[in-house]
Amino acid sequence: MNNRRLTVVVPCGGRGSRLGLPFAKELLPTPDGRVVLDAVLDLIHGLNVAVVLVVAADRAATIEHVHTTYPDLPVAAVRQRAHAPGLAGAVRSALPWTGRYTIVLLPDQFLLTPACDHPVEQAAKLLATEPACFLAAWEDDPVRIAADGALAVQAGEQTSPRIRRLADKPDRPEAGLFNAVWFGYGFRDTAADEVLAQLELATEHRLPDGRFAAGPLFDAPVVIVPGFLDLGTWPAVNRLWSRVDGTCA
Repeated sequence: MNNRRLTVVVPCGGRGSRLGLPFAKELLPTPDGRVVLDAVLDLIHGLNVAVVLVVAADRAATIEHVHTTYPDLPVAAVRQRAHAPGLAGAVRSALPWTGRYTIVLLPDQFLLTPACDHPVEQAAKLLATEPACFLAAWEDDPVRIAADGALAVQAGEQTSPRIRRLADKPDRPEAGLFNAVWFGYGFRDTAADEVLAQLELATEHRLPDGRFAAGPLFDAPVVIVPGFLDLGTWPAVNRLWSRVDGTCA
């Protein structure tokens, strides 16, 4: 385990089969002349964090890019264990190298406008008192909700918005129950096992309401981020290249 309080885990072992690229999807070029993984790592600039890349055997180019582009960033590459598939398995593979607080950021998510309010830092502050949290964007398109990690979020007047329901790629008839899609999530070391178990069950559409209500994800606070693209499909990639850059006020 590293001795930093905050670790950012970036799972880079996915195949990206929907794109059919001859290289890892986290190295997809972006209009600013960089790659999509750089946009993710921008979110931790200036923070005292350690980064764990969870990789497959074919990710030498990803590791080289990070080491070359961010020579001062404390980063380790960890092989995803064969018996731990999927996103939850990738994060489990990283746990021996994480610290007290862990935030998971996917390597193919691209914010449509810059995050001006340091969402990763906000999430880390929440984990000082909360077992888990999410980073998410408001969403009212049922098609998008049905294709993504969906959340039902209740906004609070004095406190952070809170999760009331979650699902992974819910059926279209259920999409109206949700109003946000998640961009990343975080957890304390003491909640890691149950957070990952709940997310894995949600992915398999086997998370009982009772277990969700009794676990760390129910009522978890949410850091709201700008809208984002999941660059796992060509329509999203095409939208990225046709967008107009936003700026922070």
